[in-house]
Amino acid sequence: MYFAVALMKRLWALSTSRRVRIGLVLTALALGGLVAGGVQIVGAGNVKAASPPLKDCGRGVPPEKCNPSLGPPLTTGTNPAIPPPPAFWPSPDQIQCGPAFFSPATQQQLTDSFGNLSCLRFNGRNEWIVIGDGLAASGDVGAPGGGIVAVARCNAADSACLDPNAKHDFASFTVSHPPLSASWPLRLQATFGGRLLYVSNANCGLFTFNVVNGRWYGHAPANVDGLMHGAARAAVAAPANTPGREAIGKPAPATVAASCG
Repeated sequence: MYFAVALMKRLWALSTSRRVRIGLVLTALALGGLVAGGVQIVGAGNVKAASPPLKDCGRGVPPEKCNPSLGPPLTTGTNPAIPPPPAFWPSPDQIQCGPAFFSPATQQQLTDSFGNLSCLRFNGRNEWIVIGDGLAASGDVGAPGGGIVAVARCNAADSACLDPNAKHDFASFTVSHPPLSASWPLRLQATFGGRLLYVSNANCGLFTFNVVNGRWYGHAPANVDGLMHGAARAAVAAPANTPGREAIGKPAPATVAASCG
């Protein structure tokens, strides 16, 4: 305190011009210390311009569609952007086969050969699909014919064939066995576009079955997307397809275990 008072007295003893010069020097030193110490002066920096008003994208259109600032692309490290998920291909409603679709005798033969049956057609399409889960009636062993997916095609103008309550002949179906033909159960997990079936082949894994050509493909999303776009990957090896009349009562064909994964 004494030193400060003595300093002030000596300053006042100087001429006015010298006091002004010394005052400017001290002020500059003080400001330099503030900056070096990291002190920020409010309003002197880091000022952000006001955001522009949001555009009206139109009725029913999310605001981020025409206001880029609301929806910047997500990034993952050095990747330019997160790739979009595989396209989703919803199927039309299912039309279930009626109780008279097969004769009682045919129904019993199919159940004895291929296990529990599912029978359906997708609305707007002309393929009838029968899926046998390959499980015997006892529930603890496989059915002798194994699990199957059988497909019959109707003429678009054939109303009787498209009728779920009309009687049908299994001889018009083509039977496809999965790679592990004698395994059970065979389960339908999902459908895509009314023409692809996502099927689990017991411990052999998941496969994509193409109703159009009766062939089996891998389960990766790229397989589904490729098939729906007409650019399918190679089909997996599976037992040869069999006419429906020949498949009934016969044992499951030899398996192709190499296709399991």
